Amino acid sequence: MKTCHSTILLLGLGIVLGVTGCATPRLAQQKRVIYGERNDHELTYEFLQPRKTNGLGVVVMVSGSWRSNPSDFKPRIGKAFLRRGYSLFAVSHLSQPKATIPEIYEDITRAVQHIREHADEYGVDPDQLGVTGASAGGHLSLMVATRGKETTGTPDGLVRAVAIFFPVTDMLNLGKPPKKRRMAGHRRNSGWFLASTRTILMRGIESVASCHRSTTLMRTRHRC
Repeated sequence: MKTCHSTILLLGLGIVLGVTGCATPRLAQQKRVIYGERNDHELTYEFLQPRKTNGLGVVVMVSGSWRSNPSDFKPRIGKAFLRRGYSLFAVSHLSQPKATIPEIYEDITRAVQHIREHADEYGVDPDQLGVTGASAGGHLSLMVATRGKETTGTPDGLVRAVAIFFPVTDMLNLGKPPKKRRMAGHRRNSGWFLASTRTILMRGIESVASCHRSTTLMRTRHRC
C-alpha cells in the first residue's frame, strides 16, 4: 500500500519536480526499442534505467496534438523519477493525420503490452506500472488507464496508476470558451470540465488543436 501511494504521488509531482533540482542521474542503460509498425513506420519507445532501481516503471506518453517524435523526450524531463529509482518508458507513435486517433490509441496500447511482456528484461514489475502525459499525451494516458482492462480481459488492466496534465477531455467545445451551466442550483466552475474519454477516442478527427482546460490526478479503480 505504501509503495502504491508513493507511486501515485510521484506521478503527480514528477513533471513539476523534473524541471528543477539536481542534474539528471547517470543511467545504467538507455535504448530505443521497436514495439511495432504502422504504415511502414517503426513505432518505438525509449527505455531509461537508472543505476539504482526500485523495480517500478513509469510509461510517459510523448504526444502533443497527437503528434509524436521520439527525439522530443529528453532524460532531464524524467529526472525526478530517475533519481528515485523509477525506470522510464517514453512511448512515441505515428503522428496524425498519418494515423487516426483510434489507430494511435491501438498502437500505444501495443507499446504498454510490449513493456509488460518484457518486464523481466527491464527489471520492473509488470503489475505496478504507472502512466503519465500532458495534452494529447494526457488523453492517451487516460485511455490506457480506463480502458486497459478491455485489452487484457482482466480487472487489473494495463497500469496501476495514472497522472495527467492539461489533457484533452472535451472535443465538443474544442477551441471555444465553455458555456455557463448550473448544476444543483449552483454555477459550475467553467475552468474545469471532464468528458468521456471514450467519446474523444471515437470522434475520428484528423487535425485538432489541444484544449488545455483541466488537470486531473486519478487512480485506476482497483485495490493496491
